[in-house]
Amino acid sequence: MYCVRFTVVFLLCLPAIGCQTIPEAIPQAEAIVMEHPDSAVRLLRGIPAPAKNLSRRNYARYALILTQARWLAGENLTGDTLSDVALAYYSTHTKDFVRVHKAYYYAAKIADRRHQPEIAMSLLLNSRQALPAAGEWQRHYVVETWLGVFCGKQRLYEEKVGHAMRAYAYADSLDRDGWRCISLGDIAHAYMGLGKYDSMEYYALKALRLAEEKGITENTSQKWAMLIENALRRGDYAAAEEYWERGYEFAPERARFSWIKTKAEIYNKQGRYDVALRLIDSSRMMCPDTSDLTARALWAFHASEAYEGLGQAKKSLEALKYYCSLRDSLEDNIHSADVLHIRELWQYEHLKARNTALEGQKQFRERLAYRTMLACGAILLLGAWLGMRIWHRTKLREIAQQKRLMKQANELDEMRRKEEQLRTAFFRQLNSRFIAQVKQAGESKKCRMSDEDWKTIYTHADAVFDNFTVRLRHRFPSLNEDDIRYCCMVRMHLSQAEIAGVVCLEKDSVKKRLKRIRTEKLASAKGATLEDVLSKL
Repeated sequence: MYCVRFTVVFLLCLPAIGCQTIPEAIPQAEAIVMEHPDSAVRLLRGIPAPAKNLSRRNYARYALILTQARWLAGENLTGDTLSDVALAYYSTHTKDFVRVHKAYYYAAKIADRRHQPEIAMSLLLNSRQALPAAGEWQRHYVVETWLGVFCGKQRLYEEKVGHAMRAYAYADSLDRDGWRCISLGDIAHAYMGLGKYDSMEYYALKALRLAEEKGITENTSQKWAMLIENALRRGDYAAAEEYWERGYEFAPERARFSWIKTKAEIYNKQGRYDVALRLIDSSRMMCPDTSDLTARALWAFHASEAYEGLGQAKKSLEALKYYCSLRDSLEDNIHSADVLHIRELWQYEHLKARNTALEGQKQFRERLAYRTMLACGAILLLGAWLGMRIWHRTKLREIAQQKRLMKQANELDEMRRKEEQLRTAFFRQLNSRFIAQVKQAGESKKCRMSDEDWKTIYTHADAVFDNFTVRLRHRFPSLNEDDIRYCCMVRMHLSQAEIAGVVCLEKDSVKKRLKRIRTEKLASAKGATLEDVLSKL
């Protein structure tokens, strides 16, 4: 039974072995990650050895929140593999659609940062698929917007229009004017990529009118810049200059030098080369970082155009040579960046392969431990079953044996009872004949029995009941001869009237005598009748 109790306790505790309490830092970081990503990162990094100490589920949640926090904090996650840990878990555990969506979403953003557009697009589509068809419109809007951005990077402008249109519908259902402006701007950008300049202008101006009505200034300058570029492509330089004038006031301070450079480009197209040169000089003076190769190259290119328009071929050639040297430097930098990017990707793939191997080893150890516990539980169950079976069979044998013993005892008691009845009947019949002979020899109504007659009765009692009188005298030494005689007559089952006839006394006297024998002479037998005491003797 001890083994059975131990097995039951073990099996009750077995589910708790696989359950691990999640550290408090994880839900705390999840609660503040959107508003305070830096604090969330510090909280999560305070957990010691999470890959070793946390369960697979808790480690995946930790990896997801830390990836989100680091992304929102602006960290470079190109070589990070935590997003893969979260993605590997939530791609197969899809009950919590919010975490599944986040795992795919941030993995897509990181893949885009690694210049892996196909992977990024596939992950983002899976992120959208994880969301419910009804509800969660805000998440749907974000996903559709980023799908449009990824399509634009791949020059898939038709697909970008579709995603931007769906994003606009979600923004409309949420009644978010700022998001409507963003979606309209994405639609305009897609139409410009398709060469549909009228549609582009329609949606860009629609976005600007909505921003003006609602007092929205964020991203307004970008839409004006698109309109300027659209007008330059069409050759409508007057419209480009108009859009420049209207959009310059919304340009952020740090980007105004670029707007001045764009105006110089417009004046070059209009043939106003001297003004264009002055604007280029003003743009160069306004630039906070004159070491920017891209800005310097554009200044040189536009200056070359302006000098060529003024007929100053030598200066135009010098500016063009300078532009070519800057372009070569930019290409070298791009090549170096590509090499560095390839190296980072190689390091990432190496880390990913190593982490996959370590994760496989960890899962193997967990499965081995789990199987070991299951095997131990099965062995304990088998042992408990065998123990219970043996105990049950033993109990059945004991019960059967007890029943046999009880049956045998009952049969023995029945045999003894019948034997007692036979002995009593034989003793009564034997003495009745003897007493009858004594009565015939004496008076007709009274039976005078001599000592010799009583000795004969004693002999009969001792022969039938195994020395009855001897044992009676030995056990109750206070009994006299008359008491022994009364006891023999009681043992013969004679009634009080019959006893009164034998001893020639009244019935009441016999009754009193028998009571005195029972209460005074047989004091050790209180609570029992005289017949019971004598029959048991």
